[in-house]
Amino acid sequence: MKDEQKLAFEYGRSSDCECVPRYDSRLYGLFVEPHTTENRQRNQNNIEAWYMGSLSKTAEAGNGITPEMLSSALPLFISCNSDTVHRWITFANENVEYEQFVDFETETDKNVAVNRWLETLLAGLLNIRHKYGPDVAKQVCGLALHHSCLYPFEMQGAAEHFNSGGTDDEIEGLIESGVIEDGFTTFLKLDQDAERYLEHPALEDVGGINM
Repeated sequence: MKDEQKLAFEYGRSSDCECVPRYDSRLYGLFVEPHTTENRQRNQNNIEAWYMGSLSKTAEAGNGITPEMLSSALPLFISCNSDTVHRWITFANENVEYEQFVDFETETDKNVAVNRWLETLLAGLLNIRHKYGPDVAKQVCGLALHHSCLYPFEMQGAAEHFNSGGTDDEIEGLIESGVIEDGFTTFLKLDQDAERYLEHPALEDVGGINM
């Protein structure tokens, strides 16, 4: 990361405005006029770094992230729509209703249990973006609407499928057969190597920044 991204990350970690960067006046000092694609990308990178700092600070408590945080972060990092975000939140709630818990640790507080799912699902998608780029991450995230939300340990296999030219039509069979499972029941967290998730190929779409 560039120095200004590291600074934005620290601003996010030290801010009392959870996932509301427009209330953190320090961040505006890092923005440049968005007259060029390069400048828009620079601003995008800084706002992402702020969000990642805020999310990692919240996640350190071990209680996950809230649906409101996911609703702010997922469209920014993955460029998905509100319907897709809602489906991931529903998936987290369904897992808890079926008594499936992150790290296989029973959690009696339903809200905390759901929030821990939201954290690991977001971390899994960010890990895919880091490894395969934003387009593949968006495809994996979009499966929530067309086929099924994926567990974190299925995302790698789905990403490899898309990265090698695979299509949505083929993914359902891979999910049902278990082929895309990575063999390890891994639940990634946002407070583990959070800054690494900010390292990714240049985004092709550098549209408006969600402030």
